[in-house]
Amino acid sequence: MTIKADNGGTLEGLCTTSDDYYDLFKQYMKNVKICSTGTVSGKCWAEKWYYTNGSRIWSNEGASSSMILPNGTSILFMFMNTNCESATELRKPIGCGRLRIDLNGIKKPNTVGRDIFDFYITKEGLIPRGASVTNAGVTSDWGRGAYILQTGKMDY
Repeated sequence: MTIKADNGGTLEGLCTTSDDYYDLFKQYMKNVKICSTGTVSGKCWAEKWYYTNGSRIWSNEGASSSMILPNGTSILFMFMNTNCESATELRKPIGCGRLRIDLNGIKKPNTVGRDIFDFYITKEGLIPRGASVTNAGVTSDWGRGAYILQTGKMDY
């Protein structure tokens, strides 16, 4: 919200690459470890991560940039659209980028819906994957962040 307030009340037009996102966010955080695009896997993000059913997720996180917070949380930044008009995985064209957060960094379980959650960056702020404007339901692994925020529980 501070980044939004400092930029005229919007997150539109602030970034053109994944690396721009960590450059922007690191201005508001202290003592973070940075991994630029192409250096993420195994350093700032787990090399192997999974769905709750145990199947491995095959993804190219090397195309993203990342940071590790002092408490060990990893944040992966993914650029979508400078004008916040991407509809990728969204029900309407509101996406600027995405944050993928692993609450305990590269430590296990590295499982979507347990310690890994997605949020979309929009003009207005962050929206959890699984919210009504996204294509993921709250009962899917990817939608668990929205479920937890809605119910206050991790009872699945």
